[in-house]
Amino acid sequence: MDTRHVEEFLILSKTLNYTTAAQEAFIARPTLVEHIAELEGEIGCVLFSKCEGKLSLTPIGRRFVRTASLLLDRVECIVEEYRSLFPIIFFRCVSRPPICHGSKATRIKRAARCESARRKRLLK
Repeated sequence: MDTRHVEEFLILSKTLNYTTAAQEAFIARPTLVEHIAELEGEIGCVLFSKCEGKLSLTPIGRRFVRTASLLLDRVECIVEEYRSLFPIIFFRCVSRPPICHGSKATRIKRAARCESARRKRLLK
């Protein structure tokens, strides 16, 4: 499931107008129609209905609004969590000196200390 399609669904559920929603999502109207059709196909439910030219959410579509909001909130939390790890991972991978000085035993002890410190940071 593409989170962009879920975001577009939420925009369309608020506006109930394909043209307006496409403009807000910065995509073309036909692309939005295609993305909503793909999303409906993927979950196997009709999310919108059209009656007398007016777009409305189906009961399942109204339920999916809540689910989609929770999904995007959770995805955002996951992304933030892993972005916060970036300095630790970047530091560990990039700042390691290319040439190790000292005996093999010293290098092993230093590596063990670094690994222990890394684990402590990750557990905080």
